[in-house]
Amino acid sequence: PAHSTFSKPHKQSFSETTPPTSFPPLALAGEKAELNRLRFENQQKLKKLEMLQYEALVKYNIKCGNENVRVLCETKVQTVDFDELQRRNEEVSRKAEQRKEQIIRLECEMMSLEYMKERERKYEFNTEKVKEELEGIDKALEESLNIKFIKTTTDN
Repeated sequence: PAHSTFSKPHKQSFSETTPPTSFPPLALAGEKAELNRLRFENQQKLKKLEMLQYEALVKYNIKCGNENVRVLCETKVQTVDFDELQRRNEEVSRKAEQRKEQIIRLECEMMSLEYMKERERKYEFNTEKVKEELEGIDKALEESLNIKFIKTTTDN
């Protein structure tokens, strides 16, 4: 009985605050961004805490004269700058994207060059054929009309 009286007003207040339709996507996106921001902040705080714990441990061990830890302390990478890391990551991604576009462009150029070469080969082949056909027609005309054509060269 005590449980049912507790759950009833809770249900009522929940239905009042919750709209009958789902949240608009914008509100959800905002909440998701906020959640990600908080998660990121917590990760940074955790990293700082780990670093402080590590430094405390190192200081304690140095005080106790543990030489190995001193070496560890000097070689340990300092706190990570997440903004710098993110910036570098974006830069690498951007460069990779540019590289991909460049490769695609070059591939297209190579394909068009191959195509042009192929056309050239076909064209050369065809011009030879056409030349032969024209010479054949010329000969036939010369013989049938009993005349001689003067050969002109089109070479520059």
